[in-house]
Amino acid sequence: VAFIQWLAPQLNEVRAEAAAFVRTARRQSSGDVHRRTPGMFASIQYSLRTWFRFASECGAVDASREQELLARMDTALESAAADQQHYRETEDPVERFFQLLAASVAGGSSHVASARGGMPSPKHGGRAWGWSGDDFLERPVGRRCIGWVDHESLFLLPELAYVEAALMARREGHELGIDKSTLGRQLDERGLLISRDNSRQRLTVRRTLAGAQRTVWHVRAASVLDCGDPTGDV
Repeated sequence: VAFIQWLAPQLNEVRAEAAAFVRTARRQSSGDVHRRTPGMFASIQYSLRTWFRFASECGAVDASREQELLARMDTALESAAADQQHYRETEDPVERFFQLLAASVAGGSSHVASARGGMPSPKHGGRAWGWSGDDFLERPVGRRCIGWVDHESLFLLPELAYVEAALMARREGHELGIDKSTLGRQLDERGLLISRDNSRQRLTVRRTLAGAQRTVWHVRAASVLDCGDPTGDV
């Protein structure tokens, strides 16, 4: 309550200062960090600085203690930013792609259908592929269908699967870090594509799925299913 009473008369001024502080941090940041990182950490930094100023003015901490706490805060934030950057530089974009698809399906953003277009059978993953309902009414939870599963094979629509993974990454405050063409090549180079169209020199294959011919990436269903935490009929 005391902090709110202290902040209220100067709220507009504090908001303006915070916005300026964040803008300055963004301008001064290097180009090799994620575009959201400088603003995110600057917002945390300014918020804590404001709290310490309040604590100092109301006598909870003296000036030397305030400076000590500010220095520790800056060190901790710098370390966290460095750890985040290291994670971004070392994470595997292909593995991350499959993890994001698993998160999309588990979170109800997308789903995978059977080769005929309905819910996959329990022995092929069942509801773990983003479906709900019972034996009388089966329906996908996720609006977007990103592919089809048939036994141990998963047929992904390259464009939709890539866009869905990129959307999930942005929701987490990151970028996928790889374009669709490079992703396809890496899937091939690492032996993750079960088949490819050698006659047309394409990494995709043509399959009849859900009653129509589709151009898809042919990967193992486990590549996505093993990344998630399925609670359906597996």
